Amino acid sequence: MALVLRQIQRRSSNEQDRETSSPSATQPQNLSNYPPSNIFPGLVTSDDCSNALGQMGFITHRRTKEVDWHGQLQTCQAILALMVMGTWGTRDVVREILALQSVLAILVREDGLSNLDDDVPPPQHCVHAGDPDRTSWVTWACAESRKRTKLLTYCFFNLQAVAYNITPLITTAEISSVIRKYRGLLSGQLCGSLPTQKRSLKFKSIRVSSRNYILISALLQRIFSLRLSTTGTIPGTNLLDFRPDEIDILSHALQLWQALRKEAPGSSLDPQSPSGPVAFNSSALLRLAWIRFHSDLGPCRSLWSRDPLLIAASFRSCPPLQRSPRLSHAILQAAHALSIPVRLGINFVARTQTFSWSIQHSLCNLKCAILLDRWLGEIVLTLPQHPLTTEEINIINLLRGVIRESDLYVPEIITDSTAIECQQRSIRYLRVAVIPLWAMIYDGIHVFDVVSTIGSSLKVHAQRLEEKQALASE
Repeated sequence: MALVLRQIQRRSSNEQDRETSSPSATQPQNLSNYPPSNIFPGLVTSDDCSNALGQMGFITHRRTKEVDWHGQLQTCQAILALMVMGTWGTRDVVREILALQSVLAILVREDGLSNLDDDVPPPQHCVHAGDPDRTSWVTWACAESRKRTKLLTYCFFNLQAVAYNITPLITTAEISSVIRKYRGLLSGQLCGSLPTQKRSLKFKSIRVSSRNYILISALLQRIFSLRLSTTGTIPGTNLLDFRPDEIDILSHALQLWQALRKEAPGSSLDPQSPSGPVAFNSSALLRLAWIRFHSDLGPCRSLWSRDPLLIAASFRSCPPLQRSPRLSHAILQAAHALSIPVRLGINFVARTQTFSWSIQHSLCNLKCAILLDRWLGEIVLTLPQHPLTTEEINIINLLRGVIRESDLYVPEIITDSTAIECQQRSIRYLRVAVIPLWAMIYDGIHVFDVVSTIGSSLKVHAQRLEEKQALASE
């Protein structure tokens, strides 16, 4: 971090020195007058980018300033790479990395976020140095590099917000030029039924998996912002009291995004897909969006501490959930997330698959585990006053089927009795089995420290539940 800050300070000092020493500092120059460098044929150099930026209409007061912008882009990319690795590291590293957020946001904004063009087509073929079309390829490459760096920064800030419950420093409004075509999807302004809306978006259907990822990230930020701006809560719960129109808009937007995603080429949910893992990661963000929308468990994780005991204690300190049809939809998402690794084989997934899974899925699984645990506990407490609904019965039967396929199955999970006491006892056993099952998924080898911490925290919480169940059975 200190090295990055020194590099930024050095570049700033060099710019100030050039401003005071250059006699032509006040003379505007068009960068298109400078030919591309041919020292290394086929390589896009900073001079190429400077030339291309001039042809795109970027006029600067001096050539060196635009060349320095290329260096600043590299600095942004270096900071982003540091943040991607350090955000999921040890506690001390996380503190330093989160402090870099504001630095990266400032550097990205210096070049501008409102001029992102999402419709620049790439050249039809890759050309070599000396070809007359080389400049057009360099122009596209430089513009695409700038755009992708800024959009990746926006998406990663949103992911940090999900993990640590902090406000993202780049808002969706600042990248509106990229998602303007889908503003109706995000704001709920489309009319008609779902099939009609899909047809109305057909001419601008989401065809690129990375664009899918940006859109679901924007929906996540919208949910996060609504939770920050909504002050009222349903008494005795952690469920924010959204207005009915907000609930309808967000629910419909998530459903429409999911429908469009399924029709997009390369939308495979296989992390080893030849099209890349972006669609696979987007599915985790979709679950996170549904869960975050219907419950507010973000402040109850303490992931920043990297202390399994503290994190497990934060699970137990969560405010109670309120059983409702809204919440049942999020619970169903969590139950399906658990069924996938169980169907494939927990040990197989833990030893061979989770290494290639993204941090998005690790965060999603953690949130699913907490949600299922709190929901099953709430059912046990409120069952005498509120019998199970049809939706809740279906979800509990789904969970029983999942546990039956695992090594944690015990006969007490199943009951045919309609007596309240028998149902409560059965659901308690089900709750005790669910958390260890989630924890087993994290038993494999992981790249990031936070993933191992999540697994350890779930194991601590599972042990506490087992001890509590043992005391209740005596």
